[in-house]
Order: sequence, then C-alpha cells, then structure tokens
Amino acid sequence: MRRAILCCIALVAVLAAVVPLAAAKPSEMKVVNVTNEREFLKSIGSNTVINLEGLDGGYLVFSGKQTLGMPKNARWEEVFDGYQLVISNVNNLTITGRAVSLSVIMAEPRYANVIKFENCKDIRLENLSLGHTDGGYCTGGVVELDHCQDFSIWNCELWGCGIEGITAWDSSGLTCELSSITDCTYNAMTMVRVSDVNFVNCVIRNNIEFNTLNFSDCKDVTFTDCAIFDNAAFGQWDTSYLIHSNNSRIKFQGCAIFKNNVHEVTNNPRMVSFENCAIFQNEHMSWEGDEFDEPMDWDYDW
Repeated sequence: MRRAILCCIALVAVLAAVVPLAAAKPSEMKVVNVTNEREFLKSIGSNTVINLEGLDGGYLVFSGKQTLGMPKNARWEEVFDGYQLVISNVNNLTITGRAVSLSVIMAEPRYANVIKFENCKDIRLENLSLGHTDGGYCTGGVVELDHCQDFSIWNCELWGCGIEGITAWDSSGLTCELSSITDCTYNAMTMVRVSDVNFVNCVIRNNIEFNTLNFSDCKDVTFTDCAIFDNAAFGQWDTSYLIHSNNSRIKFQGCAIFKNNVHEVTNNPRMVSFENCAIFQNEHMSWEGDEFDEPMDWDYDW
C-alpha cells in the first residue's frame, strides 16, 4: 500500500512538471495582412507573419517619413538623403508576399538600405522583390544584417540600385534559396565575420564595378547549384575579382560561373574551392571609355 502511494505521488510530481512545460510553448504565429506602409510598420514584432499579398498597387514604398505608431522593434535611422528602416530585437518574424508575381518593397531614400535587421533571430523573407525607387552611390544596399541569427531568404529578388544585394556583419545561419541578386551598382554581397552561409539555386547576375562576392573572416560558406554570370569587376586596388576571400573558406558545388568581366575569378585559390562546376569565359574585357585600361601617370605635380 505504501509503495502504491509513493508511486502515485511520483506520478503527480511528474505531471506537475510536464504541464508547465507544455503551457510554456511559444504561442502560434500572429498573421497580419497589410495594405500600406503604416500598417506594415505597426505590425513589426516577434512571432508574427506580415502578409503583403494585399498591398495597394502590389508595392510598398518606405518613405522614411512615417513616425507615428512605430512599434518598439522598429525605428528610422538617418542616412545621407533621408532615413532607412531598422528592425531590431525581433525573434520569429516572416515577411511574405505573392508567390508568382512577387510583392515589391522599395526604399525612397537612395542612400538607405531597403531594410536593415539588427540583433534579430529566425527571420524569413519570402516571395518579395526588393530595391530602390531611384539609384544612389557609396551607400545603400538592399538587405543588411547586423548581429542576426538564422535568417532565410526564399524566392526573392534583390536588385539595384542598391549598391549590393546583401550586407552582413557578425551573423550566422544565413540561407538564400531560389532567389536572385541582380543589377547592383557596386557588387552582389559583402559579408564580414559571418558563419554557416548557404546559397542554393540562386542567380547572381549583372552586378558591376567592384569584387562581386566579398567575404572577410567568414566560415562555412557554400554555393550550391547557383548561376553566376554577366557580372563585372573592373575596379583597381584589389577590387577586380569575382570572388574575394579574406581568411574565408568558400565552396562552390554544381554551379555555373561564366561570362563575368573580371581580371581573375578569385584572389585566393587556396581558400576557394570548386566541385562539379562549369567555369568558362571569365576574363577582363575593356569597356568603351574604360580609363583603367590606360597607363596611369602617378607623377603628381604638387
């Protein structure tokens, strides 16, 4: 009898421990359908799906002028010609659009990132087309990550202008799949101290001027079944490579890399590997009026 009582007490103790754990599970994702900029900004937060399928006109423009009703996880950050949207300290946020004809998000300030994410985790962008209403120079990319974890980009178009498609700092767990980075005015991407990076079935095309793919102190970077073509890196001072690795091991597998106007495919062959890739016609071709192909006179008259 005593043994049975002890067993019952033990069972009650186990159930008491399990029930609070079940109750502590995260709540289901809140789905918010938005039609304009104000509704989008008010919806930013953790455990949220922001659905852009019903956008007025099919597109959303960040003017940098809406300040009323901003949630605690969003703010405007000043840039050269306006303000850029910064989403910070958010966990488990999905921004999704129309699957076939993608929902468009644009930034009006030319020198702003379209969206900057700061100290965020478990973020997903899907079915989106992101860029600027007008092009700028020097600063202002498409998506920027600063101290983020587990960031997913799926079925998206990142396009110029911006100066580059993805800028990432001190982040981990970036996956970009079935997406494209095109027509950026400086390069396709820059990553510094980023780990566990995967690009799968992506297109990187027609990005110009400096090193196309830039990695510094990055770990576990892989491109799988990607097409990288028609890019141009015609700058000087170590900026004319398709793939620039600074202490970063990068692996390409099953990729097509062709017709890129570059002086060399990579600056660091020991850190960049290719497996079952088609690589051809990647060579520097002079553009009409390309002053960098002319002898340079370094004798300044002071």
